[in-house]
Amino acid sequence: MLLSKHARADFSSVTLPQDAKHCIGSYSRVLWKNKALLCTLCCIIYMSVFTGVYTIASAWNLPRGSPLVIRGFHETKMTKVMFVATSEMCMSYLLHVFTRFSRHELRLTLKTLPSLDPLNRTRDITDEFPCSQSWDKLQTISQNDTEDIMCIPRPKYMSPLKNPCYMEETKPGARKSNTVHCLPYFHILGNDKCGTTDFHARLTQHPRVLPNNGGIGKEIYYWCWLRYGLWMKRRVPKKRFHIYHMFFQVPTNLIMNEYRKNKVQYITGDGTPMDFWDFRGWPEDPQNAGLSEPRFLTPHAMRHVYHDPRFIVMVRNPIDRLYSDYIFLGYGFTAKKFAQDVPIAISMIRECLRVNTTRQCFFSDFMYHQLPMRIHISCYSVYLREWLSVFHKNHFLVLRTEDYHADMKGTLQRAYTFLGVRNLTEEEEVKIESQMKKHETVLKKKAGPMFPETRALLKEFFSAFNEDLASLLGDTRFLWNDR
Repeated sequence: MLLSKHARADFSSVTLPQDAKHCIGSYSRVLWKNKALLCTLCCIIYMSVFTGVYTIASAWNLPRGSPLVIRGFHETKMTKVMFVATSEMCMSYLLHVFTRFSRHELRLTLKTLPSLDPLNRTRDITDEFPCSQSWDKLQTISQNDTEDIMCIPRPKYMSPLKNPCYMEETKPGARKSNTVHCLPYFHILGNDKCGTTDFHARLTQHPRVLPNNGGIGKEIYYWCWLRYGLWMKRRVPKKRFHIYHMFFQVPTNLIMNEYRKNKVQYITGDGTPMDFWDFRGWPEDPQNAGLSEPRFLTPHAMRHVYHDPRFIVMVRNPIDRLYSDYIFLGYGFTAKKFAQDVPIAISMIRECLRVNTTRQCFFSDFMYHQLPMRIHISCYSVYLREWLSVFHKNHFLVLRTEDYHADMKGTLQRAYTFLGVRNLTEEEEVKIESQMKKHETVLKKKAGPMFPETRALLKEFFSAFNEDLASLLGDTRFLWNDR
């Protein structure tokens, strides 16, 4: 029977003795503080009662004197289904309880990231990070040592070429040779499973934009992996900077020949998405020797080499990116396995951030190997802050994958304008748009959509990082509230 309005008012006027109020409040606080332990005990009691009741029920139906054999789990299908379903529900709830985290705690951690120059100027880092290796040592450096980028003579680019090209210098102060090297005019920095392969394939269909000699004409892996002797989770011989030149030999010839003959400007680029986020090799840089967290990263190395680079960064809803990446790399192939691994990954990140800085956790080779998924890559603002601490915002074009899929023509036009190349003709636009989609994760369709509970947990985890990204870019679209 429902209580009337007046009856509820009467209850509100009831007073308890002060000691009783204090006692009730204390017990309530203790129970709430230890809710995880309480839930665990409830689940253990439930499993014990269920097993006990089922054992008694099985014994009740046996003839007197017969041995007790528990048959139901393989003979009684409905009982098994009920037991397994209830147990999984109980365990899922426990995982959710134990992986709860404080968004305030994550915000505090973000404060350990580099603060940005209010004027957002491009930094000159030559005096801040002096050369640590002599020229003679650079010539005899072994594959076990990391080449100090700051010891490479800063290129003096040829004017009026648009793409950065320069004459090789055999020794500092020596006469330049006749060998010309071209470096990328632009980088597609990231991110993995954000559509960069499809975007690059269409971008380089522009008559003035050239692919490189790397994988699929796009990825080279020098800045993030090869110079540190890394290859995904393996170790390989370290590569020197002159190796990087080899990936641009074909575009270099075309850039130079076309300009000399026809005064036509061509550009080329590097589309390695790992360059944006994979800073695991930082302990190898001489500038970071003996440090607990890095001062010198890929943006600093590129700043020494480049004068006026262009960086295109593609980001996708961090939850969708993670799910696609998880399946593509073979961490798991079902939504159920993904749901089991997400709480573990969040818990590992949370525990790491309790005692370490963001850089120590997110740039750690150990964490990269231990995590059950690459959840940290979706925390875009952590990495973008590092880039913006070195380069001015004007050097960056940040695109959303969702916008690229919704308006491919408009997104490509923004990129071409950013790179300073002419507009496409109508015929060229039709040709580019008619291409098949590149590098789509087919296995994701077989896995099906992720569970709503998993998405809700990830949304809570990524919210602090999305808010930081939206604040950096001054654009609320990067909150991904449209999903």
